[in-house]
Amino acid sequence: MLPDWDAPKRFHRYSKRPAFFCQTLIREHGPVRWTTLTTSRIAYEDERARLGMDYAEAILIIRRTMADQNGHPIEVTEVKAPANRYEIGYSAELADDTSAVFTPEELADNGIALMI
Repeated sequence: MLPDWDAPKRFHRYSKRPAFFCQTLIREHGPVRWTTLTTSRIAYEDERARLGMDYAEAILIIRRTMADQNGHPIEVTEVKAPANRYEIGYSAELADDTSAVFTPEELADNGIALMI
């Protein structure tokens, strides 16, 4: 999706700075749209082991997709978390200033452990 992906310096910048990666995708592929899908189900055995979950606990699956103007997926991020330990909120609905950028420490102070 990016012509310079294999360039060692550029790849290092992409892996260290996810925002730079997203900005580059947007610059290369024009206007984009984001879709977030949240589902839950009982965790599989390997997921329970990795996440320290008990048998028959539910897992949240949050999948965010960046698509180009024709609807073709460009980038997908999937997060899995124990459903009994997390809740989902959208900054546009929760924040006083929806354009504010918060540090991980500020988020943690408000009980937010994961930001997508």
